[in-house]
Amino acid sequence: MNIVNAGPKVSPNTYGMTTDFIGIYLTPKVYANNIANAFSDALADFTSIVGTVGAHELTHRITHIKDLPYNPNVPNDLMSVDDNPHGFTLLGNNELRLTLDEGLLLQQDCVKKHR
Repeated sequence: MNIVNAGPKVSPNTYGMTTDFIGIYLTPKVYANNIANAFSDALADFTSIVGTVGAHELTHRITHIKDLPYNPNVPNDLMSVDDNPHGFTLLGNNELRLTLDEGLLLQQDCVKKHR
């Protein structure tokens, strides 16, 4: 994962990105300048937000889980943050988490890769 500044072609509302090219996931990026600009008044500190965005992007890379649609029954789902009407606030307050199923999939993939 690379923590970089977003260039002029990246939306200021984009905090991270993992590119999928024909099923090959490239190195995730977290856009530090976009996070710093968007969350200057956030309750959580900058490093927590960078870490949460990084966890979201690494979950894409490792598990190949795409961004998920918002589910009101799982309002703090890290992988649906992009579609969550409260995602910005949850991210700023450090309240996003992987669901149990997402966490188990991540764990299984890590165990397979590190045997």
